[in-house]
Amino acid sequence: MSAYSSKAGILVPLAALRLHGQSLLLLEHAKVKRFAESMREGQEFPPVQVRKEGEVYHLLDGYHRQQASHQCSFTHIPVEIVRMP
Repeated sequence: MSAYSSKAGILVPLAALRLHGQSLLLLEHAKVKRFAESMREGQEFPPVQVRKEGEVYHLLDGYHRQQASHQCSFTHIPVEIVRMP
């Protein structure tokens, strides 16, 4: 499996996401572990929200899903592109 199950969003390479360090400090590691287990079992999750700049996707929402995807060794992640004013 290359990405977690989601009926929405587009797939982008996990490596194309850019994270902001401050948000990583707020991660609940037990939640990431639960998400990873559920993703491996095929549970559906909503796409993460990103802002796109060129070929780079800045993660706005979905840090737990992103980290869980990384733990599952997924290569892609479903995203929803959010347009910023």
